[in-house]
Amino acid sequence: MSDRAAALQARLKKNLRRLEPWARREDVSSFRVYDRDIPEVPLTVDRYQTSEGLFVHVTVFEPRHGVADAEVQRWADALCAELQVDRAHLEIKRRERGGAREKLAAHGVRCEAHEGGLRFLVNLTDYVDTGLFLDHRRLRARVRQEAAGRRFLNLFSYTGSFTVYAAAGGALCSRSIDLSPTYCRWTIDNLRLNARPGVDPCTAHIVEQADVFAWLEQPASAERFDLAVLDPPSVSVSKRARQALDVHADHPWLIARALERLAPGGVLYFSTNLQGFALGAVSATAVDDISDETLSPDFPRRPPIHRAWRIVK
Repeated sequence: MSDRAAALQARLKKNLRRLEPWARREDVSSFRVYDRDIPEVPLTVDRYQTSEGLFVHVTVFEPRHGVADAEVQRWADALCAELQVDRAHLEIKRRERGGAREKLAAHGVRCEAHEGGLRFLVNLTDYVDTGLFLDHRRLRARVRQEAAGRRFLNLFSYTGSFTVYAAAGGALCSRSIDLSPTYCRWTIDNLRLNARPGVDPCTAHIVEQADVFAWLEQPASAERFDLAVLDPPSVSVSKRARQALDVHADHPWLIARALERLAPGGVLYFSTNLQGFALGAVSATAVDDISDETLSPDFPRRPPIHRAWRIVK
């Protein structure tokens, strides 16, 4: 075993001693166990307990000089040994400098992960991300706590996890908007996975494939929402979009237009994973930085993995 692999295994042991009691106490089955803790071992490691067993999802953040395949395999051996996971259930992805393709493969295999008493489909092989952002679990919980009797809007909805939480919290109705047909279908699947038998959740919870920019540019209809989430990707250059997205440049417009869709006193949660982000001027009744409140113990890294604000119209 190399010195770096040994250091990785020692850090995993230390992190698990800290995280496993918290995970049992809060019934968290999937969580991050390592986040580039050692600069010479540039990995993130997420542990997923799923319907098909225990899986470990690893991302290698390629430094400028790259990482030798042999070294990555030594790290993989250390991960399997310490996390007690079968090598076939260890998924390793390399994220190159300057970004990576969203779609990596086309196996199409999904399994269920559980969170907060809810069920979510995750795909651990085909995409850079799995379909469930673990760092947002506390923000999802806030949405559920505030959703009862409210109309919910989810912009850049991805696979609809915020919408599932809103529905579970008693939202009257919702509208989830994303440009990707794959993610829209995934959202519908997640909603149906959590619905009561014999109930079609998509009657009240509408999933709309649309460019969020184009949707927000349309004249506001009579439809108003009481609670909303705006969690755009940091950068997007989809060919289907009306324009490329740069969250730093575009967020003031996005926030302003999203607030127009809210009823008086409505709440917008805005979040971004863009490092070094600074929130621009926002015209609202209240703007509160809630970032620290939305991060759980498996994401202690500083600067934080995401920033989040609660904005009241």
